[in-house]
Amino acid sequence: MTALEWVLTPIGDGLFDLMLQLPHDVTLLVLAALLIAVVLGLRMLLADRNALRLLAADVRRLKALRRTASSAGDREALGRYRGIRRMLALRRARLEMLPALAGLLPAFVVMHWGARRLEFEPLRPGATVHIEVLLPTSAVGRHVHLVPQPELTVKPAWIRLVTPAGDDATRGHADWHLHASEAGSFALTLRHPHGSVTVPLEVGTGRYAEPVVAHGGDVITRVRLPPYRPLGIIPPLPWPGVPAWMVGLLLLTIPGYLAFRRLMDIP
Repeated sequence: MTALEWVLTPIGDGLFDLMLQLPHDVTLLVLAALLIAVVLGLRMLLADRNALRLLAADVRRLKALRRTASSAGDREALGRYRGIRRMLALRRARLEMLPALAGLLPAFVVMHWGARRLEFEPLRPGATVHIEVLLPTSAVGRHVHLVPQPELTVKPAWIRLVTPAGDDATRGHADWHLHASEAGSFALTLRHPHGSVTVPLEVGTGRYAEPVVAHGGDVITRVRLPPYRPLGIIPPLPWPGVPAWMVGLLLLTIPGYLAFRRLMDIP
């Protein structure tokens, strides 16, 4: 965990973990509303609004002058106006810098928390989850098992034979379908021919552990959690790798921020 994560994790968990029992769509809407309110509040507090209003008036006047000069074919005036436009853009950048930098912290807190809590649907009591393990080829033909727990039932059996992985001939594979009848945080012990590893499983807590874990020794476990899709339809963006929850948050936050800023006449 990096130094930034050490700062962001307790802040995000303290502020937002109370929403974990809500549907993800509701949580996303609340996050967007909070982020809009905080960023607008910081802008009202830190930005020089009078200077921004005067700057906006100067930009409007300059556009009108440029249109007039363009209609008249006055290249000398257009050259002067280009220089003035660059000056105004630099002035805006200086005025916008402080509120923009201040708004990065709440945005980072929300994004960091969402990346750990909203990418997948959490497991509920009564749900069935698919768990897989990938092992070195030396384990093929041997047995692995999950240590039974009374709150969990398994299909087809706790003990499984390691078979060659269908998509990777260099690995062995075994899997289980677990059914959790009660809520709780479970530490599943998986014993394999070369040792044992722990697979964390959250049921009914609103949280989920990291689904894919490389344990070392070429052993990888995967908990197949259902991915979260806002409203059930918004997909992730394959490039540049934006998850679905972030796409939904941006679709709520950016138009909402612009609309409320205009409605409240905040320059």
